[in-house]
Amino acid sequence: MNKEITVVLPVEVKNRAFDSRLLLAYRLIKEGYKVIIGDRSGCAREINFIQNCIYLAKSLAYSQSQLFKKIKHNNGRIFILYEEGGYIGREKHKFSEIRSSYPKKMLHFVDSIFVYGKSFQNFLVENLPEFNSRNTYVIGNSRFDLHKPKYLSYYSKQVNKIKSIYGNYLLFNGNFNFGNHYLGENYILNEIINNKEITEEFKENYLIQKIEHSKAYLNNFLDLIKYIAQKLPKQTIIVRPHPGENIQIYRRTLKNIKNLFIINEGAATPWIIGSKLVIHLDCTTAIESIFAEKPVISYIPFEDTSDLFWLSVYVSDIAKTKKEVLNKIHEYLSVKKDFGIDEKKKSVLCEEIINFSEETSKLFVNFVNETTRNMNLVSKKQLSTKNIISINLKKIYLRGRNIAGWIIGKYIKKTGYCIKYEGVSKKEVKSKLGIFKQIHEDSFDYNISRLGINTFKIECKS
Repeated sequence: MNKEITVVLPVEVKNRAFDSRLLLAYRLIKEGYKVIIGDRSGCAREINFIQNCIYLAKSLAYSQSQLFKKIKHNNGRIFILYEEGGYIGREKHKFSEIRSSYPKKMLHFVDSIFVYGKSFQNFLVENLPEFNSRNTYVIGNSRFDLHKPKYLSYYSKQVNKIKSIYGNYLLFNGNFNFGNHYLGENYILNEIINNKEITEEFKENYLIQKIEHSKAYLNNFLDLIKYIAQKLPKQTIIVRPHPGENIQIYRRTLKNIKNLFIINEGAATPWIIGSKLVIHLDCTTAIESIFAEKPVISYIPFEDTSDLFWLSVYVSDIAKTKKEVLNKIHEYLSVKKDFGIDEKKKSVLCEEIINFSEETSKLFVNFVNETTRNMNLVSKKQLSTKNIISINLKKIYLRGRNIAGWIIGKYIKKTGYCIKYEGVSKKEVKSKLGIFKQIHEDSFDYNISRLGINTFKIECKS
């Protein structure tokens, strides 16, 4: 039965989500499912030719409505798992944020809503009528699992390469794309104003204000980086802007600092694993660093923290001055201070993120198995030779247009999409699946077919 089901795993930002989605893909093909994984436009294109699919959406933007209708028409199921929206981000604006992330007009498309922990599930079910125990499930995020010791070998080659070049280093992670967006302030402002899913209250009371706040936070953070680099001239400093940030302000502000390197390629995970400790404001990488068992410092030199991502701050060792950050670095590097989380924090974290006790890929596959047991599958229609030729020509046209559009976006117009999704090769997919195979000590084999420039179909060999 599994062979009749195709699970579609679209990825928005390759460096942030491709590896975690590929882990899901690995578990699924092991169970006998066909998997399509790749950029969102490539996955959306393939929906035209698939019946009985399960589609793991990243967002419920109104622009996805036609795609969702097509999935439903083809007897598909839609699951939703947000990268940042799987738990409460900011306490002060939580209702507006949830309403904006899960707009009522789109929720009717969704069969199942995945969240990171029991705490958020309880909040949704108790406070919002659209959520209930039949459509809202705790599943976590496989991004967190990839930071656990079990998966360290997945990144070992990258970590070894990083350390061979930079040695021991401190990692500063940026999270200021609102105030330093790679396409400019006017772009992000227009995105907010014209976004129909976001409530007016959330726009006015939080998002527009956050642009100015984010600028101030970035200036504070850059000032801290310069201070630490000057006070620790023999210590290598790695600075990683958020994937959505413009790297130029970092280069201008931090130029001519010999022990400092600004890196924005690749995923953050190997850089976290290879670091001595991580410093941030309120970045999700702080939580990932906890799974990687790294000390985490959150630099907050201001009183009002209501618009910060609370859980990332909560798991961190908070410092309010540059000197306090410096002192904490000295203590951690000299092993005078162990980074630890007390029982109260552990209890909160376990309620917020199930990955502390479970593995998302296992939970996801179990859920897919349960879903497919109850699916009434639609058989493929018997097509005439003429119809088969017509469909194949449509595939060639759409995939060719995808390739041409990507090349234009990357090398001619240089659009933001190609910054988010730099490209992935069949060799890369095969290599990464091979590492998962070694970690899980499996012996099965699989086929990988390219469906577009960044989209692949993977299935277990018969």
